Amino acid sequence: MEMDFAVLERANVRLVICLHTEVDPPAHEWEQTLRQLGALMASAPATQQLRMLVVTGGGGPDARQRAQLREVWGEHPIKVALLVPGLGNPIKRGLVTALNWINPALAVFTPDRFRHALEYLDLHHELPNIWHELCTLQSKLPPVRTLATIAQTNELTLA
Repeated sequence: MEMDFAVLERANVRLVICLHTEVDPPAHEWEQTLRQLGALMASAPATQQLRMLVVTGGGGPDARQRAQLREVWGEHPIKVALLVPGLGNPIKRGLVTALNWINPALAVFTPDRFRHALEYLDLHHELPNIWHELCTLQSKLPPVRTLATIAQTNELTLA
């Protein structure tokens, strides 16, 4: 498995927390995730109540998968905080630009800016719960170095 996600539900916000390895998502995992995301979006009263936190080790959707994501997201911007290992790779920067065209409410952060990502999502007060969910997801996947870097630079324990 190269990616997994969990949903943290609060009174007026659903946060989709996605952890992704450095391997680009296999088609079957991507399609399963999009089906679940589509169901969540359909059940949300308003897209303003849905947020996403994506932590990736460097893997990302290809052009076909981005088109599928656009269909699920529709024309409604969803606040997404994307945490990437770094911004030095021009191919990955291009991928982030393409994702931003699909969803202009997507913001990119490096691991040392994890707390800023949570502030962007208006969920900084949920850090312990979000971190717990990320650690749970990590237990199901190969090690995601970005998550280890987040732990190190933010003085968090990776359980």
